[in-house]
Amino acid sequence: KIMDNNIQIVHSEEFIDKSEKITLQNRINDTAVPHTHQFIEIVYVYEGSGCHIINNHKYDLSPGDMLFINYGQVHIIESDPSMNVVNILFLPEFISNSLMNSENVYDLFAFILSDELNNVFDFTAPVAHFTDSERTAIENLIFQMLDEYNGKESNYRMTLKAYLQILICKMIRNIRKQEKLTQHVFLQKISPEIINFNNI
Repeated sequence: KIMDNNIQIVHSEEFIDKSEKITLQNRINDTAVPHTHQFIEIVYVYEGSGCHIINNHKYDLSPGDMLFINYGQVHIIESDPSMNVVNILFLPEFISNSLMNSENVYDLFAFILSDELNNVFDFTAPVAHFTDSERTAIENLIFQMLDEYNGKESNYRMTLKAYLQILICKMIRNIRKQEKLTQHVFLQKISPEIINFNNI
């Protein structure tokens, strides 16, 4: 169990450049102290095993697992020496300026899934489990993101934004399929950017 007096608060400026609003890291055998942060984090395991404790709920991890960690959630990762992960840390406004003041993961999902307004689910289980047959496509996408981020060629942020939206859509589809979560409707943030995105 994570004790309140052991929790470290991580600020976005410690990891995320203000001009980029996103950071990608390839990390090996990562074990941290319990912490919470002011950004959204996606963790993908591609080698080894371990566990991640989020708000005192333990999730066992193995290759093909992807976690989504929201603002303010307290978490810690425990891994064996062979565990390798990719971390994607980003601010909601990386996806859209209309999300600049958002600290609610539902706003992000509402923007990305704006063509499914009546099918957004209650995000209670933050882990996707990709099968061996699905892993190839997911890992190709994640490592393309790493290449874009590290290469920083022209329009790399636009490319990263598109890749990230695809990744989140695949993660949500996977969680829906596995957990058969109860769906519900919640208020959406409708903006011109959503309309333009749907018309592309």
